[in-house]
Amino acid sequence: MISLNDQFRSKDQIINKALQKELQIENYEWQSSISEYEYVFWNSDNQGFKKIKYEVQLTKEKEIKYIQHGQILRIEQIINSIQKPEILTNLQQIKYLQWSGKYGKHSLKIGRWSATWKNKIILESGGYYSEDGQKQGLWKDLNRQYWSEAQIYEIGLYSDNTRRGKWKYIYKNNEIGGGFYDEKGQKIGKWIELSECFWKQGYVLYYGEYKNGKRYGIWNALHKRNGYKQLKLIGLGSYDISQVDNLTVDSFQVGKWIELNNGFWDLAQVIHIGTYKEGKKCGRWDILQRIRNNTPFEIMGGGTYNDTLEGQVISSSLKNGKWIELNEGFWRDNQITYNGEYHNGVKVGKWDIYYYNEDTENNELIGGGSYIEKINDSNIASSVKIGNWIELIDNFESQIQVTFKGEYENGKKVGRWDTFYKQEQIGGGQYQKVENDNLSDSIKVGKWRELIDGFYEYGQITYFGEYAIGKKVGIWQQMFGNNIMEEDDYLN
Repeated sequence: MISLNDQFRSKDQIINKALQKELQIENYEWQSSISEYEYVFWNSDNQGFKKIKYEVQLTKEKEIKYIQHGQILRIEQIINSIQKPEILTNLQQIKYLQWSGKYGKHSLKIGRWSATWKNKIILESGGYYSEDGQKQGLWKDLNRQYWSEAQIYEIGLYSDNTRRGKWKYIYKNNEIGGGFYDEKGQKIGKWIELSECFWKQGYVLYYGEYKNGKRYGIWNALHKRNGYKQLKLIGLGSYDISQVDNLTVDSFQVGKWIELNNGFWDLAQVIHIGTYKEGKKCGRWDILQRIRNNTPFEIMGGGTYNDTLEGQVISSSLKNGKWIELNEGFWRDNQITYNGEYHNGVKVGKWDIYYYNEDTENNELIGGGSYIEKINDSNIASSVKIGNWIELIDNFESQIQVTFKGEYENGKKVGRWDTFYKQEQIGGGQYQKVENDNLSDSIKVGKWRELIDGFYEYGQITYFGEYAIGKKVGIWQQMFGNNIMEEDDYLN
């Protein structure tokens, strides 16, 4: 027997399909789902760009939920579920961007819609929707990288929700990029595009050609330094295209490349030099850096990629042998490298962590530990940490030289872990291993002294209290040295 809910759901689907046909909207059926996204954002704690992952849930209640580390950042109620929703891929836009306008027949957007940022209208933003919910005419869109430190707009014409003709990228009232779309809404001809880590302290533009919506031929990377008007060539490489029945299917990188490191900016000028073979890195790749403009790049790391495994061509390249890698968010005050070995793309054996101290001009060994390779039931290799480790705080830099020392057992922290600032112990506590549904984990238990968010050399504030089964309980004291600043009460 069909339930009442199923009957309503079936009726909704029939109505939605009829509307899609009437309005000539691309078929889309709302389905509950969970997807993981990755975004590069500016980490103000250690003055570098960092990748973060977050979750996007489409719920049966027609909501979009954005979640990071278990915290709900935004809940968006979808009025019209017959059109594919637009997913935000920028942390600040998730927090601060809203669009306002009105809905018409069939809950479709109509008329003028404008963007607001932190509840303030962005002047002249947005554009018009037709009576059938399609973007039409001149629009001022917010660029995907738009945030408080890079207010970039894209201006051009829509026809039936499709971009056509010339589109401009505008920053500080100047045209800095853009190009042309064909009748199908595909990029064609010469384009200037923005880097993922665009911001006011220096940015990178990419210049090259599109063919049937795919990058083709030589593409150049141009660096705009803060305080300078001129662009400087900093990287380049070539794309080729694959075709089926004279139709362009995809494009891929080929030959020698000079690539920019994620988070490239004035004080984090790092490049990677090596070779691509049909879109896959192969052979030796070197990592080079310079801390100051107009000085030569120097090799500081790198290693080797294999594009075959036991004689078989593989879908992606694998790191093998000795490697020197950079930490995420590498810049002048955060020059950390990891030295160790890969086996078929998996870290194995001992890995050392080095920090280049600008004051002493020495590359200092400050941490590290060992990995062991594991093969799962699907015969897929991975690695886990084992034995004694010294790890770095995420935002480690010259004034936040914090390390954690303790033991790993099969990838989980166990026993006593201590926290150090430089060589002085300033905190720590105990981890306990737990088994749950054949899965093992570790949780904090007993007395702990932790660091507050924003801890640094001249603000060494700690938090002292007790954990029970991984949760804070009782009175927790916020302390500066031995002085209690304030107390918080956590319910048992």
